[in-house]
Amino acid sequence: MFVLPACDGGGGDDPDPGSDSGTTTDPGTTGGVTGTAGSIALYDWPADAQYPASRMGLGFFVDDAHGIANLAQCVVDGAGCVTSFPAAGASTTEQGDISFIEGATWYDASAISVGSDTLALDTQYDPALVYNGDLAGFGPGQGGIGFGGELAAYSGTADFSYPDPMVVTAPDPMTPIDAAAGETIDFTWTAGTTGDIVLRYGDTRKHLADSGSTSLAVDDLGLQAPFDSTVVRLARETQTTIDAGGNTVTMSASSEQWYYINYTNTTGWTALAPADTCAAAADAAPTAAGQYFGDMSALTNTVDLGEGNTFTGYGTAGPDGFIVLDLAAGAQVTATVFQQGEDTALYLMTDCGDTSTVLAGVDDNTDGNEQLVYTATDAQVVYLVIDSWELDAPGQFSLDLTIQ
Repeated sequence: MFVLPACDGGGGDDPDPGSDSGTTTDPGTTGGVTGTAGSIALYDWPADAQYPASRMGLGFFVDDAHGIANLAQCVVDGAGCVTSFPAAGASTTEQGDISFIEGATWYDASAISVGSDTLALDTQYDPALVYNGDLAGFGPGQGGIGFGGELAAYSGTADFSYPDPMVVTAPDPMTPIDAAAGETIDFTWTAGTTGDIVLRYGDTRKHLADSGSTSLAVDDLGLQAPFDSTVVRLARETQTTIDAGGNTVTMSASSEQWYYINYTNTTGWTALAPADTCAAAADAAPTAAGQYFGDMSALTNTVDLGEGNTFTGYGTAGPDGFIVLDLAAGAQVTATVFQQGEDTALYLMTDCGDTSTVLAGVDDNTDGNEQLVYTATDAQVVYLVIDSWELDAPGQFSLDLTIQ
């Protein structure tokens, strides 16, 4: 989750932005904001493999420093944002740099009537200045983002344009998709009447024809071997521009179906099974330099350096595995490990049963990526330990090992 810098609110790339909150100012303290640009982003997420219930999110923002037409979308998504849709059949790269948000001004609209709909504050959140709406055509759920200030009520007659629901027919969004290099993923959906079809992955946004089907090459997702994951979104989107009390406001509405992709490509990588116990490690042959992959889901917790330790700083109550290395004097080891979805620690020991024999360790990240560099002062046999912070580590790991 990311938190907006120097703004009166907060958001993240969690599909339920209502769970995040930030500080706000009292409504009315900034006065009118006539003439500024603004945006509203509304999202309706059907159920998927990670979130079994549908969700809805809504954010309203005014940006008088940059005039970004769709600032709210940047906040809800956490990174990617665009100022306009690509033309039909074309694609565009979303803006990943969100530093411009530091110059944005966020305002409270205590109530805005838009045709037959009303957008209003929801007091159940803390802080209370969270914007929600009971909006036509969108599913159940609640979401919002805190902000402060004042904005004139909308007095026009036009309704916002809402997309038809994104109704997918394949693949099943309740099941993660296992994909490999060279494959394609075929998506099908029910054609509708309102809303542009957009396929989003990484920083790419493709505007598709509403033909009911499309194919996506797995190699286009930019995933990393041997294991990786990503989210692909298939959505109907609309944009409506209105005048709200002299303020130009753009409404972006999106009904999105999320797909979770698990990627495997072990070409050029060698299977490796770490030892589960010190006794098993003592009988294991040394591992040479190379690229390896394996699974730790069946391993147990044998060693834990404890909270506040000198080498990694954190305890590791989850499964760990031992890999034996035979080092010559002066040899430099570089071990790069990735455990998908796991907070990983990596350290070297001369005795896998004695935590006082740790030579070096690292636990710098929470995304499963760690790299440890160590130079042996003497010829020695050491144990490289791949350790896990969580009890239910997901299992798969990769190890890129160099010894020079």
